[in-house]
Amino acid sequence: MKHLKLNKFALLLVCLSFFSACKDDEAEEMVLEKTLAGFLYTTTNGESINQVLKVDRFSDGSVGNEVAYATNSNGGANTAAGGDARGDFDSQGAIQIIGDYLLNVNAGGNTVSIFSIDKPTGALTLENNVNSGGTRPVSIAYTLKAGSTNEYWVAVGNQWNNPNVQKDGANIERYPTTEWLAEDLTMPDATDMERNLTLFSFNSSTGALVLDKQLDTYVRENGGPTTVSFSDDGSKLAVSTWGVAHFGTALTSLDEQHSSRVYV
Repeated sequence: MKHLKLNKFALLLVCLSFFSACKDDEAEEMVLEKTLAGFLYTTTNGESINQVLKVDRFSDGSVGNEVAYATNSNGGANTAAGGDARGDFDSQGAIQIIGDYLLNVNAGGNTVSIFSIDKPTGALTLENNVNSGGTRPVSIAYTLKAGSTNEYWVAVGNQWNNPNVQKDGANIERYPTTEWLAEDLTMPDATDMERNLTLFSFNSSTGALVLDKQLDTYVRENGGPTTVSFSDDGSKLAVSTWGVAHFGTALTSLDEQHSSRVYV
């Protein structure tokens, strides 16, 4: 009986050792299967020089090896502005990759940066900065020109500012100023030219980005662009705008708030 118990114990040790070896083999196999699958890019949009961050993306879903590339143009953050908003503003589509090039907006420098991409490593090289055609560029969209293989239309939305109202009653705050928001915001203003949609031509063979023309401007009531996007076939271009937001209050006032818009 004693020998039988010992034999069972020895068998259990063998099984545990085998199971452990299997688990080690599986762990080693999982490590071996982790391969570089691509790269992720984002921008810092800080209060000084804007940077594009490259992060390696691995086959197991993990990321790592962050590298920063300076744009030599300012980001758009300003934490001292706008009360509780702390300079925050809405935007989408700050980066677009076209062929072997990465384009990004620099909201504080009013420029668009063009980086060339080394596809095997994901490394970036700054080629040029081009004026965005307005103030605070926030969004980029592109579409291939009809009949071309390397010429693209690139649209850039310039937001200018994000007028807003915070809180209510005696604590109400209005930005940029109460006087500014009390004006007839539907009327033309000098700032309309800075709050616009600007069209560029981009050559994906040379990396040249050339301003073509201003497509549209936006009155103060509707706010500046937050996102621009071409349809899949390139025949339409949609632009969403900021409007005038009212937040930090339990009851939003329609006298203070002005709705955002979507233009097609």
